[in-house]
Amino acid sequence: MFPRSIQLPERQSFFLFGPRATGKSTLVHEIKSTHDIRPDKVRGLLAMESAFAEAELFCVSQDPGPQQIGPIRALPWEMALEVL
Repeated sequence: MFPRSIQLPERQSFFLFGPRATGKSTLVHEIKSTHDIRPDKVRGLLAMESAFAEAELFCVSQDPGPQQIGPIRALPWEMALEVL
């Protein structure tokens, strides 16, 4: 087991960037602790759309089901582990 090397603030989100294993595109993930993803909760990720025009945008949360918020694919964390 590896100790956590960073301290994440509670009720905050963080972003992950990186190339897909397929080499086809870049993924930008926002990880949120909320159970209720709404457009106002993914403003930071929406703001990144212009900087990462070719990226696929994902928001991973504790929501009960998937949804599409503009260009963002919002997934429950269990489904994100399978899909991503």
